[in-house]
Amino acid sequence: DYERIMTQFKESVDFLMTEFGQINIPLGDLQVLKRGEVILPLDGGPDLLRAVYSRMVDNRRVARHGDCFFQMVDWDQNGKLSVESIHQFGSATLNESSKHYSDQAYLFSSKEMKPSWIEIDSVKKYLKISYKP
Repeated sequence: DYERIMTQFKESVDFLMTEFGQINIPLGDLQVLKRGEVILPLDGGPDLLRAVYSRMVDNRRVARHGDCFFQMVDWDQNGKLSVESIHQFGSATLNESSKHYSDQAYLFSSKEMKPSWIEIDSVKKYLKISYKP
């Protein structure tokens, strides 16, 4: 319906002018990744490879769910394996006191990956703690 679309368009323009002083802003100024006290710019949108579904919280679109884990695996001509991955938060998703609660959020926000160690020698090199259940 034309009138509904025009009303929403005018409301959107008014919101952007009030909140940012202009209508042509980077998406990351409006849409953010919030993890504890960490608030970072975020791109992406619904039904994309970098799917991000957000909702309005305090005049920002805060990501609520979407793509959360990416992994790239590559073998060179000699069969050497290299792996990179990223998770939007970190590896300690439920432990707010852990340094890993939001440590990957910075990389995710800037579309970067981190190395993933698969070969046992690499794993041992970066191992912080091990245990046997």
